[in-house]
Amino acid sequence: AEVVKENLQRTIYRVRLPGGTVYVKHCRANTPRAVAREILRPAKARLEFENAVALRQLGVAVVEPLACGTRGWWPGDSTLVTRGDDRAGPFVAFLEATLPTLPPSVRPAVVRQLARGFAAFV
Repeated sequence: AEVVKENLQRTIYRVRLPGGTVYVKHCRANTPRAVAREILRPAKARLEFENAVALRQLGVAVVEPLACGTRGWWPGDSTLVTRGDDRAGPFVAFLEATLPTLPPSVRPAVVRQLARGFAAFV
């Protein structure tokens, strides 16, 4: 496994397998705020898993959730496992490549719709 991202709250590992890439996200409850959030709601990995399942059922192209779980006594660390899509790329790169190809009159509407979509998930 190789580390893709690491900070105080999480570490994301990429595992390349013959059948495809799998990502393992280790979410930590290592601060008082994080522990309080784990007490008030389900584990971070479980929430991400359930959200991905719900979005896929709506037809939204998101990561394929494979498994989630917790380690130790609750509240504590949690882990999310997802299947990678080797065709996927960074969203910003997609926007930078796509927006200039659109007619200038359409670009503001596309940006507004993207903003509304992101705001709905916040």
